[in-house]
Parts: sequence; C-alpha cells; structure tokens
Amino acid sequence: MALDDATTGTLARKLISVIREELQKSINSEISDSLIATHLLTTSTSEVAGHLEVIEPGIEREDLHGIIERAISVLSPGSGIVFSEGETPNWIQVSIVHDGRTPLKNVADYRWIRLSTIDEVVPSVALGAQDDSRSWGWNLKVKTNKGDVYWASDRTFKGRLIDLAQLRVMNAIERAVKAENQPAALSKHA
Repeated sequence: MALDDATTGTLARKLISVIREELQKSINSEISDSLIATHLLTTSTSEVAGHLEVIEPGIEREDLHGIIERAISVLSPGSGIVFSEGETPNWIQVSIVHDGRTPLKNVADYRWIRLSTIDEVVPSVALGAQDDSRSWGWNLKVKTNKGDVYWASDRTFKGRLIDLAQLRVMNAIERAVKAENQPAALSKHA
C-alpha cells in the first residue's frame, strides 16, 4: 500500500537525519543540506534503501522513490529556474549547453531568452546507470524556434522531480505566448 503524504514527509526527514549522522561520522565535520542532497542524488536507490531500513523496514520501491524525492526537495527547495519579474514573465534565464556536460554554472554562459521563442522543453539524463528511470538524475533543456539549445536550470533533478520543473517552464511559456497575442488596449484619447 502506498504511503500517504504525511508519512512520506516524516520518513524523508528521518532519512535526512540518518544520512547526516552517517556522513558526519565519516567526514567528522558539520554536514550541509546541499551535501546530503547531492548524496541522495548520486547514491544508488538500493544504498538509500539500506539507510531507510534502519528507520522503517520493508519500504516498497515506489514509496522509496517518493521518500528520496521528498528529502531532496526539502534539502534544496525550488527549481533553480529564473524568470523575469512581473505579473506575466516574458523572459527566462538560461545557460549555454556544452556537449557532453551538465550545466557548468559559468557566468559567461548565462543568457536571457524570450519565453515565446521556446518550442521544446526537454528533460535530459544527467545521471543514470540503473534500470529504473526514477533513480536517474535529470537536467532540463529548452530549444528555441531557431534551434538554439540551453539549460533552463543549473539544478539536477531526481526522478519525477523533473516533471515539476518541466511543467513550470511550460506553464510560463504558455502564459507569455498568450500575453503577447492579446490585442493592445484602446487608447482613451481616441
């Protein structure tokens, strides 16, 4: 039986605590949330299952993925996607895609592109050796109507967390396109 949302959240927080304690023992210093998030992103699902066995024996695989995704979203909230300010953003900050690389976080690679020029929003596998795609790490690309490809975020997403980021960009594109295609308001001086 699938875990409810509250139980998933409770187990995610307990998982974070167990991993923090184990990492502190091996590193012998204070452990940041981003280090734990990276650990969860790059560690195999079966190894994380071992951490969870200490807390809650017999977790089902589907629930395990949900707990891992929740823990990552608690440790590193948000999507890293940056839109222009305003009621309806028209621009998104992106970075240049370098072949064979995940986002480099190089200041010279960042650009602002108009949301209405984006034709495709494409998840791209960044980490994935297991058979189950829920264990993979994903980055998000956007492709413009001129064929240019950019990273929409520097963040790597685990499993289904990529779906939320992809949906966020697609909704912003839709709102921007609708706003651009609205007729201009009539002048009161006419």
